[in-house]
Amino acid sequence: MVLADRIGVMMGGAIVQIGTPEEVFSKPVSDEVASFVGVENILDGRIISNTNNLATINTDEGCMIDAVSGYAEGDTVRIYHRPEDVTITPDNDPARKNSARNCFAGKITRITPFGAMVRPKINCGSPPRVRTTKQSAKKPGLSVGSKVVASFKATTVHLIKARDKGAEKGMGSHPTTTDINSKCQTNVRNPNMMG
Repeated sequence: MVLADRIGVMMGGAIVQIGTPEEVFSKPVSDEVASFVGVENILDGRIISNTNNLATINTDEGCMIDAVSGYAEGDTVRIYHRPEDVTITPDNDPARKNSARNCFAGKITRITPFGAMVRPKINCGSPPRVRTTKQSAKKPGLSVGSKVVASFKATTVHLIKARDKGAEKGMGSHPTTTDINSKCQTNVRNPNMMG
């Protein structure tokens, strides 16, 4: 798929999405496509404000997420976010300044190998699920027990209007993200950044 300039996703004998690799991998049109292309952060929420296409979403898990979107205040949305778009840094790192608007403080509770990558589990509630390189996970301050900040830019969040549960033929309701066991513990908002 890396060499293609356009790809299609077929499910159940029907083409459900066609686009550039970037469009399909970063802007899936459904939970099924998102799951197929590796999107692991899938949440529901309601837009509580939108100023100049910078939307703030209150998720069903109680987190606030910023995303670039034209959806209006009050719209119910489905939130898609890729785990490799999350950056983790030690919470005491003076060089941690970045342009990410979405920042969540927590502690690394586990690091699981995943091929050439690793999945640090961070107890910051939901989001985020994280995937990073093994080399990045070896940096000082990024081991089990470390206090960290997981951050991601508003431009990496993809929203679609939420569908009514069971409304689509044969689709049923939205599945829930599996590792969401608790409410967000700390959301360290970064209101001065635009990313």
